[in-house]
Amino acid sequence: MATVYALVLPDHHITVFRKFDSKPMEEFIKGFPRGSVLHYDGNPLLAPPSQPQVQALTAFCKSNGVSLIFTPTN
Repeated sequence: MATVYALVLPDHHITVFRKFDSKPMEEFIKGFPRGSVLHYDGNPLLAPPSQPQVQALTAFCKSNGVSLIFTPTN
């Protein structure tokens, strides 16, 4: 089974990425205004992104003034 990551914007526009910390995802996030908040809601049935992936995306978001918040899964 393939895992994809969907980015849902407030206007309900959806963009899908194949990799969690991909360059296309970073390019998309780079366009967010400083002060934006990005929420990650994981699927409890699938493996979460690796710790290095989470750290890389968190650092990228922080460097662009975007907060990344992870919602714990049960």
